[in-house]
Amino acid sequence: MQLFWFLDLKIKMRFETEQDLINERAAVERFAAVFKCDKIEKLGANDVDFLLYRSGAPVGFVEVKCYTAKSDQFDKQIISLQKIAKLSQVNHKKTAILLCKYSDDVILWIKVLDIKGFCKLSGRKPRAGSSNDQELCLFIDKKLFNKLD
Repeated sequence: MQLFWFLDLKIKMRFETEQDLINERAAVERFAAVFKCDKIEKLGANDVDFLLYRSGAPVGFVEVKCYTAKSDQFDKQIISLQKIAKLSQVNHKKTAILLCKYSDDVILWIKVLDIKGFCKLSGRKPRAGSSNDQELCLFIDKKLFNKLD
């Protein structure tokens, strides 16, 4: 039995729609424009979402989460510990960012090194075919996030 099962990167059923991917791309494009990044590379299905470049050099990794809730609906942001683990794994190469876009078009972001919170088993109502709707999640105070202008 693997001790840190949440780091297991087995292929899992995907529930992302084409619209989800369009929303993620739009959010990272806004972020990249503010930070003057000139290239956005979509990474593989089991990787962090994007790698950003400036003048041909990689400058940071970005994991994008788009939510149907408004940015002020909850005071904590819940994120899968698996996502945080992936961000931590790439952070030694370049800065890793968690980027959250909400239904009110607000974008909040935080560097992985600035993330603090508490863990507990949480998630969404289990869906047929999903193995990770209920999993260890990190609860991050939204006051720690930066707001994208």
